[in-house]
Amino acid sequence: MNYSAFTEEDVQNGFVHKVYNEDQFNGNWKQLKGALKENWGEFTDDDLLAIEGRTDRFEGKLQERYGERKEEVRAWVDEWLENHPYDAHDQKN
Repeated sequence: MNYSAFTEEDVQNGFVHKVYNEDQFNGNWKQLKGALKENWGEFTDDDLLAIEGRTDRFEGKLQERYGERKEEVRAWVDEWLENHPYDAHDQKN
């Protein structure tokens, strides 16, 4: 699917939603949670601790904090993850 064919309005209206990858979401969690807090201030420190890099928990907090704006936040997360690729082989254990 070519997402460049969709406008930001399409994303905001729920016509398209890219699904973020669980591994990428979790692998980038430390950086992503800082960016979320900076750009989407409704997330509390407790919310971010509870999410712990899990997309299912993120979806719950997303609905709780942003309701009707959740698609806008999802689109932002998708874009952020695209710009911050995660490679498990590059990570130190």
